[in-house]
Amino acid sequence: MQYTVYIDDDTSRDLSAAALKLGANRNAIILQALQEWLAAQRAAEALNQEAARTDNAPGDVGQGQEPLPERAATHC
Repeated sequence: MQYTVYIDDDTSRDLSAAALKLGANRNAIILQALQEWLAAQRAAEALNQEAARTDNAPGDVGQGQEPLPERAATHC
């Protein structure tokens, strides 16, 4: 699928220089950057969802609940 993306002049120059240095084309660099960004967004969302589940789990400290008292270690 094709998209039209407008990039400022400085970023465009940096992208062209990086493509030349790497021997890659600009589209490949943009695609890789977008894929990495999307993967990071998915990972962050998964962490947020896990944190929300953990925060709402029964017996967890934080949602107005007091921590359970620690047991003293016993030595035999």
